[in-house]
Amino acid sequence: MGMPKPRPQIVGSNTIPSPTGGLNAYNPISNMPETDAVVMRNFVPEPFGLRVRKGYREHAIGLDGAVASIMQYNGNDGTGNVFAVDQSQIMDITVAGDYTTGTPVAASTNPWWQSTNMSNPAGVWMVAFNGVDDGFLWDGSTYNPLIFGDGIVPYTWGGVNPQDLVVPVVHQHRLWAVEKNSTKAWYLPPEQLWGIAQSFDFGAEFVHGGFLQTLTTYTMDSGFGPDDYLVAISSSGELVMYRGIDPSDPAAWALVGVYYVGGTFTRRCTAKYAGDVAVLTQYGMVTIGSITKPGAASVLDNALSQKIQFMISQLITEGSFRAGWDILLYPAANFIIINVPGVVPEQTIQLVYNTLTKAWTTFEGMTSYCWKNI
Repeated sequence: MGMPKPRPQIVGSNTIPSPTGGLNAYNPISNMPETDAVVMRNFVPEPFGLRVRKGYREHAIGLDGAVASIMQYNGNDGTGNVFAVDQSQIMDITVAGDYTTGTPVAASTNPWWQSTNMSNPAGVWMVAFNGVDDGFLWDGSTYNPLIFGDGIVPYTWGGVNPQDLVVPVVHQHRLWAVEKNSTKAWYLPPEQLWGIAQSFDFGAEFVHGGFLQTLTTYTMDSGFGPDDYLVAISSSGELVMYRGIDPSDPAAWALVGVYYVGGTFTRRCTAKYAGDVAVLTQYGMVTIGSITKPGAASVLDNALSQKIQFMISQLITEGSFRAGWDILLYPAANFIIINVPGVVPEQTIQLVYNTLTKAWTTFEGMTSYCWKNI
């Protein structure tokens, strides 16, 4: 009986592309493109492949517990200030260092502040509210509290107590702010930072109920001009858009539309994005432009987060009540960052959207309650 003839060895090779499509928590594995990943941590999907995310460094230490808010003042001479709000104080941390023995600019009862910069003929100002303390007004070198008064004495607001305000927004040269636990916002005369405020109630358009969560501005022409809209977003998911320059004049103020985007669960739920506005809702991350265009599909179909929909839905369902949700555009790296607070601070993660490749990834190891472009 002869020996069997040896069979020739067949060696094959196959090239697996880098998962430049990013994280996929939508398609089943059996039907998932090979350019996608089931798990992606601390890698950034780029057109040319993957790269490891960059690290970070400490800027200020010695503060009183966790920092919940970062506020920035940008002067018209190129100078500026950075403020960190910890559990008891507002500290100017423009210069890196140890602030254990630092002198706070002001005390803070509630660390969750919202701020904006506003220009008028007197210069550039930073104004901030937190719904508990007096308003915070900074002119580049001096802090002045915004307090309740007649609106005639400098730094006083008439009509509403600044301690009840959150989310300052500038629209058509007017300073607006949301009244907490209500459906109303208040606005001042053009280019004023204090004075007699008037109210505007968005509640009639909130057919799902809820309170006014935040205000933002949106423009059809990706710039600043007559097409700028003021957008009010409710906690129950209504997005109400108005156009005009004077809410007290029916001829100069008009309702553009009311849209449903899904319930919101944090004041920090909007980020300007390439002439549009990204909004974090219970449906994930959607844009105002995609919702308001004629013939738009469902909110979920238009969500930028559709590819990670099951993942983000689970994270929101399990932890929407936790403080620390935030959304930020980081143009230096072409990112939109969603901060997702964990059960404990060390479990905090970031969902990161690459605005060039439209791919998602997750970052771990950066414990933060707030983010700011500096």
